[in-house]
Amino acid sequence: MENAALEIVPVTEVPQAGHDHAVDGVASPGEYPGEELDLSRIWEGAATTPQDASATGRIAWTEDALKVFVQVTDDVLGRKVVPQDCKRQRRTDSVEIIVDPKGNSADTSTVFKAGIFPVTDDPANGNPPCWQRDADNRQGPGATTAPGMTVVSRVTAPYAGYTIEASIPFAVLPDAVDPARMGFNVLIYDSDTQDLTSQSRLGWSTFTGVRADPYRYGLATLPGYTPAQRQPSAPVFPDTAARSVHSPQTIAQSAVDGVAPAAVPRLPAEALRLTDQRPVAGGVEVTLRADRAGTAYLYAWDGGHRPPWPIRASMRSSMAWLVSWASASVRMAVLNWSAWSASRACWQFWLPSQASLTSFTHSLSASGSGTRK
Repeated sequence: MENAALEIVPVTEVPQAGHDHAVDGVASPGEYPGEELDLSRIWEGAATTPQDASATGRIAWTEDALKVFVQVTDDVLGRKVVPQDCKRQRRTDSVEIIVDPKGNSADTSTVFKAGIFPVTDDPANGNPPCWQRDADNRQGPGATTAPGMTVVSRVTAPYAGYTIEASIPFAVLPDAVDPARMGFNVLIYDSDTQDLTSQSRLGWSTFTGVRADPYRYGLATLPGYTPAQRQPSAPVFPDTAARSVHSPQTIAQSAVDGVAPAAVPRLPAEALRLTDQRPVAGGVEVTLRADRAGTAYLYAWDGGHRPPWPIRASMRSSMAWLVSWASASVRMAVLNWSAWSASRACWQFWLPSQASLTSFTHSLSASGSGTRK
């Protein structure tokens, strides 16, 4: 005898898009002939009012893509991420679009999930939206994992919310769509703070655990759509995404708490030494000495705010320098940047041959003296 559970999920019929459909962040008359979806049901976090956070959505199809339009009402814009941090959309204002092509997935390895930020902290390029795939069949940056996907965002000024319109090619989905039973969901994350924490989570199908359990998604039919014959895509699990040496936030934390990243043993206290650190024109100059061969990953932080934000700022300013050495000593390492001056620098050193990690923090005074912590 087996236990069973019954989930009552929302359903919708998805029509073909209007002939003059364009992905421009506006749902013009006739573009989305189907019903409007209520995306304001809360599934986690604090209760909201319609002005605080609410949303509606529409979906249609063309011969080659799903078209999704989301309109969000929001009273406060949460913290904007820089393009390099376009991931983990749950932290701030964002939209998550989920498609289970056959409507029968046991887990998210056979599902498509796109996390879309309506705006980024990238003023040089007009603060555009960004998107990526998250915890699905092929997670990673949108341009790599969903080629041909298009996203247009319109943010109101003064701020009262935003619209997102996305075109998702059927070819990037993990499998051909079953037009009689396609799993579908849209989730809305609302943040009213600047610390990258969302306070409320809303959506269309909003059972607890909905992000992880595809059987909790809503169901959609696509009358008139004939899918192309194809084989399902095997799940791709990245093997480089979690390397601590590529995470300045991890390095900053390790430098403060003294715990080596990735749970590996710390190097002996004198294995690596930083000496002669001093400010120079346009940067900081240090001497690094080591008693073994390896690779050093150097990151600088301006010390103006608590981590990880200054580290991210340093990445925008190309502050990360990689120094490799084959002998027991490196005579000089120079970190250069523009647009700001550093009062603190944070370095991590990785030695693959020893499978060990260690971190140092140095506070730089005007005279260039440093204190190891």
